[in-house]
Amino acid sequence: MHNLPETPAHRQRMERITDKEDSAELSFTCPIMQQTSWRRANNTRRHLTTRYAMHGFHFTICDARCWEPSEQCRCRLCGEPAGRYHLMNCPNNSQSLTQLTAQ
Repeated sequence: MHNLPETPAHRQRMERITDKEDSAELSFTCPIMQQTSWRRANNTRRHLTTRYAMHGFHFTICDARCWEPSEQCRCRLCGEPAGRYHLMNCPNNSQSLTQLTAQ
């Protein structure tokens, strides 16, 4: 359509959009998204499920309190490596998602 040159700002924007799209696709492979109860009409906790799928509430258990998991992250509850969805299988987690988000 237009024959304008690509600028660095445009290239960066397109990379951010692609990264967000990839992240959204990955969130649907999260085990919690495989359940169907969160899809029901008038589900007042739907936002917890979708937020967990996107970032796993990693910041609530990471000993470094970081948002994005890395190889150095450890779970402050059990001491094991803390990946994005570690919270679902943490043997020392006794709180619900609702309780964790209220912290």
